[in-house]
Amino acid sequence: MIAAVSRMVNLPFAIRLNGANDLNAYVEANPRQRCSLGSTSTDIDELISDNMPPGTKVQAFSNRLPGGISAEPKRQADSIAALAYQLMAVGANFPNVNKQDPLYLHLALPKGSAPELLRIWRGLLKQLAATNAEGGTVTIDELKLYRDNQLEFKANKVVGLALPKRPDFVHTSVIIPLLWGDVNNSLALLQSLRLALEISLSLDIGFPFTLSSNLEVELSNDVYGRIEGIPSALQTLLGNGQYQQRQDAEKILERLRCIGKLATSVASIQKADDCLYDLARACVRSIELYYVLLRWTLREQDEPNLSVIWSRICEPLNTLLESFMPDENLLLTKYLREAAQVAAEGKIWGSSFKRTAQAEPFTAFIAAIRSQKPYLGLDVIFAALVQQYHTRLDRIREHGVGATKYEQVKRYYELLRKLYEEVYSARPEKFLSDQKTLEAAYLFFLQEARKQLKSQPEDESVETTTTV
Repeated sequence: MIAAVSRMVNLPFAIRLNGANDLNAYVEANPRQRCSLGSTSTDIDELISDNMPPGTKVQAFSNRLPGGISAEPKRQADSIAALAYQLMAVGANFPNVNKQDPLYLHLALPKGSAPELLRIWRGLLKQLAATNAEGGTVTIDELKLYRDNQLEFKANKVVGLALPKRPDFVHTSVIIPLLWGDVNNSLALLQSLRLALEISLSLDIGFPFTLSSNLEVELSNDVYGRIEGIPSALQTLLGNGQYQQRQDAEKILERLRCIGKLATSVASIQKADDCLYDLARACVRSIELYYVLLRWTLREQDEPNLSVIWSRICEPLNTLLESFMPDENLLLTKYLREAAQVAAEGKIWGSSFKRTAQAEPFTAFIAAIRSQKPYLGLDVIFAALVQQYHTRLDRIREHGVGATKYEQVKRYYELLRKLYEEVYSARPEKFLSDQKTLEAAYLFFLQEARKQLKSQPEDESVETTTTV
């Protein structure tokens, strides 16, 4: 370390960085001196895989016969980088999982923090690490995290956080390896980011953080939070990965909390992670969230009570959708909501409260578009729809229906025609590609409209009493 400091901090002479020379030195270097960890330098250590961070790649392979030693080929590491990793490994046991590379959460004390804060920070990390008395990793209670937004740590032998147990190794920054077991990289990123934000924002001061698959990152005081390697499917949800201020990170945390509540509302805790991943991907087009929620609801229950499901998901779902404003699906949802409102007021649905009966008038509209003939205009198609469904209601209602119901059905299909013409430009192939998504959104909008109708008499009675 003394030699490295004297080499890097040379006070009498100015150090000029030359990128071209550094690149040439790397290209022309002996393959055995190309580092798998750290920068290429003259001080290179050859280490077996167990002495290197999980997932460290090999820079140069040697020709070997089958059946060679499993620890070969050796990794090359800069001496200081290898020492830094070994010191970190002394303070925290890494999860014993070989099939997945860990993510690293880099937390730093805010710039200008008092020494007392460092003492509190060390004590907190030591207390959390003591959750696992055997000295292994700690994980979180997912149910309490998703439903109640509470961090409760518990011991785990395979997955979780490798927290430092030696306070003297913790200074202005700390590196916490995270491993989540047999999950894909996107889900691991979502879980790690949720945990990083909960920890970072837990105190009023806020801890700057970086989430990366790299052990070596440069923490910047100009950026509150940074995520490296966000897949394109999650960029709508997580943004560009650069959170300049604390408020930006709080917005992302609110989105992740909403998705967590939605996942536990429609799926069991054993399948909540899979549901959460589907919801996160659906955020690319927010209207798709309705279809994912309905699909998971039907997967868990054969005949679900959609009214109860809607009461659970309406608040977190609306909060999540508002955070994506401006909504590119504004006109689409406007016509769907208005049609659902007309259906709720006129009780335009089938003969029961089952899902298929509730969606019956809308599925009749989809069927008419699917079987649309080139020689039939939209006037003929929608006039036939109005007449056929009015006849259907007259047959299944106990006392029949009259002219008022006919006008309601006519208004209902006029709104759906506007949706078909203005949103989908009267193109059947474009509309039919969204039929499942539209049906799911319509069913939830119908539950919302019926709930509003039930609450109206109570509101009116309260207003009347106040007036008197």
